[in-house]
Amino acid sequence: MISALDRVQGVVLGLIHQLRPVGLDELGLTAAMEHCIADWRRRLPKTSIALVATEDLDTLDERHALALYRLVQEALTNVARHAQATRVEIRITAEGYGPEAARHINVQIRDDGVGADPARQRTGLGLVGMRERVEALGGSLAVSSTSGTGFTLIAQIPAASS
Repeated sequence: MISALDRVQGVVLGLIHQLRPVGLDELGLTAAMEHCIADWRRRLPKTSIALVATEDLDTLDERHALALYRLVQEALTNVARHAQATRVEIRITAEGYGPEAARHINVQIRDDGVGADPARQRTGLGLVGMRERVEALGGSLAVSSTSGTGFTLIAQIPAASS
């Protein structure tokens, strides 16, 4: 019984960490994303994962920060499950960035994996969830892929700073 309770406690703690990213509140989005990517690098040792963020992501409000984090997390989950990729690039940039300008955060996640044949492509819950998160913030998500050429996600999200 104690062994079963320990196992349940471990599962619950794992779920709690999945719901609330490690370090997001204390260290900010950039550090939380770097921690997430470091974890995926350990899980996928044959895959090179690069993060290029040209803006200070730690000024984003909690809703936007969590949406960006989940977008990257789910994209890497899809890479692990489906892509067979050797390289993944995550690029986060901004348009109109500044205190008085309308800002958009652009996220591009590209891999060199097997891609997907659009005629046979299934829409899984991961892509649906990513699209819903982005659209809930007034943004858009585009997906492109052909068999053998990798997979690309491009999100544009109007950003609100904290």
